[in-house]
Amino acid sequence: PQVTPAIPPSSSDTSKDATAATATTTTDQAKQPIAPPPVPPRIDGPVGTVLDAYDTMRLQLAHDEAAAAVKSAAKIADAAKAASDAATGATKKPLADLAVAADKMSKSDDLVGARAAFGDVSKDVVSLLVADPSLQTGRFLFLCPMTKGYQKWVQTTTKVENPFFGKAMIDCGEQLKAWSV
Repeated sequence: PQVTPAIPPSSSDTSKDATAATATTTTDQAKQPIAPPPVPPRIDGPVGTVLDAYDTMRLQLAHDEAAAAVKSAAKIADAAKAASDAATGATKKPLADLAVAADKMSKSDDLVGARAAFGDVSKDVVSLLVADPSLQTGRFLFLCPMTKGYQKWVQTTTKVENPFFGKAMIDCGEQLKAWSV
């Protein structure tokens, strides 16, 4: 990499910061744009519907939209049931469990109940993504240490948008590097 010396301070500089005179910058690094996170590939069929509806529901909870999130949970339940019926491998059980958890969430009648049920839905989505790592592309795992019960969720952006606390604590949480249930 090309290294350019910093311009030394003039004699009239009153800061007398000696380190500024000897500091260097790597121009190659400064020119490198930060790569955007990968975009999740389009997945057709019921599994794609499950993952799309989950991300929509997660965002609805992050923005305190309980009624919309409950409708999304019903969509997840139907799609997860269809996907589970068609599955034969490691994804069959997480999809079947997800159908049950999402159905339970779809019967929530308020934001508190929807968020409590969301933990179980998230656990099953994470289980699905662990069972089939190809589904992880463009998806990110987060943890909220302040919520009770299951504390992880998945989203398709790297900016924290906490569905467990919504607008009250939208940026509470941390992105995890390793996928585990």
